[in-house]
Amino acid sequence: SLVADGGSQLYALQTLGHLGTEASNKIHLVNHNSGAVISALLHVTSSDTTQASMGIKIMGYLTCRSTCWNIGRVPGVFTTLSSLACRSDHLAPSAAKTIYKMATHIHYRPKMISEEFKTVHASMLQALVTISYSGSSEVLKYAVKAYSQQASFRRDRIQMIGHKGLLTALSMLTHDENND
Repeated sequence: SLVADGGSQLYALQTLGHLGTEASNKIHLVNHNSGAVISALLHVTSSDTTQASMGIKIMGYLTCRSTCWNIGRVPGVFTTLSSLACRSDHLAPSAAKTIYKMATHIHYRPKMISEEFKTVHASMLQALVTISYSGSSEVLKYAVKAYSQQASFRRDRIQMIGHKGLLTALSMLTHDENND
């Protein structure tokens, strides 16, 4: 657990950050102990610690085509990131950027065997709806870019149309004066 004294936590996070920048390490870190590293990072980011920003950035480093589904499967990842993206502090843009990175790689596949993967896609769409109500123009920029990524794929468009609140959020963003 990364719940140690502040100095130990900082060094552990720095080490994870360095490890996470290496492409070949990302899968190992994300898959370790059924998502234990991601769960620990979520704990750090949702705590009021000075390391929250670093935790979000590390999650961003770890997000790529090979890891996004397994990150998305960790309970609470989209809820935590979207909550952070709606804050009015320095954490919001980093959290929104991580959601955007996930949206570039998570696409709906109707032949998915596991319902869990369908749930990951729906949770990601809900995170986009949530961050669409942010007061930060930088967060809204990531939301709009993520919607655009999703809308590029036919199967995602079908899911987007049926996702509760998504069309309302897009309509609101269309009329948002801060999003010119």
